Amino acid sequence: MSNNAQSEILLQVKNLSVEFITKSGLWGRNKHVLKAVDNVSFSIKKGQTVGLVGESGSGKTTAALAIARLIDANQGVVKMNSMDLLKIHGEELRQARTKLQFIFQDPYSSLNPRKRAEEIVREPLDSLTDFDLKTRNDVVKKLFRSVGLREEQQKLFPHQFSGGQRQRLGIARALATNPELIICDEAVSALDVAVQAQILNLLKDLQRDHSLTYLFISHDLGVVKYMCDTVVVMYMGRIVEHAESAQIFSRPRHPYTKALLDAVPKLHMSNDTRSIEEVHPPEPTQGMSDQGCKFASRCPIALSKCKNVAPELVELNDNHQVACHAFDDV
Repeated sequence: MSNNAQSEILLQVKNLSVEFITKSGLWGRNKHVLKAVDNVSFSIKKGQTVGLVGESGSGKTTAALAIARLIDANQGVVKMNSMDLLKIHGEELRQARTKLQFIFQDPYSSLNPRKRAEEIVREPLDSLTDFDLKTRNDVVKKLFRSVGLREEQQKLFPHQFSGGQRQRLGIARALATNPELIICDEAVSALDVAVQAQILNLLKDLQRDHSLTYLFISHDLGVVKYMCDTVVVMYMGRIVEHAESAQIFSRPRHPYTKALLDAVPKLHMSNDTRSIEEVHPPEPTQGMSDQGCKFASRCPIALSKCKNVAPELVELNDNHQVACHAFDDV
């Protein structure tokens, strides 16, 4: 966790929404609007790591893809260094992409198997910069060293690397254009535990050495606790809690956040302490209505008004925000 996070905001997301059209019924005649990301707002200070957490289908990856302009947002503002990324196009967008890069979840599928490692790492430089070939190749050599890969490995193909080494390639590629913000989408979830620790420590070292800022998406709360300064908890497209990491892990104020923490396996625990039913999360179409709290049907402390009145995200203290009518009972 970065100890010298500055007060200056690098990324500011306001009222971001992403909608998809779903079809049902005979021949798909019934169309519905699915709010995959619903009015999401948060900010990231320079040098910080902000965690975006939630179950599969919570909208965290969709939000990140919209921020990076890899999918279209329906509304909202995404400002990076005062520039609204959602409103720029062409050359202006191309230049902005050099300052925002993505590390994808699966190192096995995110690398082109037909390209050599040096070409993969050089790809962002080829498409986003005007450097000459010698300069680009010199950058690639430095990047290989910085992520713990050997120079002679530049000529290898992805299948000749281990899973951890492939993710190092992905990290090197993300660093190629000297970005300010890197979005890590489940960057270690496909790796075994020992390799995860190596990659997480590498990310922290690179953050310190290159003054990086991370948006860190993960369902693994142990990883989030180790990496993140603040945590944004999402449920079915909405933010339900947002606070500093220490506050989230010591005193969660939303029942969903508490359920996520209680579901983490603990040593010497004789009974399972999970406080929500052991069922899969509801289908996204179940949360289409704007009436009530989307978590109400799974919540162990739901009030009568929770089913009819959607809670607003309110600030309690010390920048701790929660969207819950019954947060005092958590």
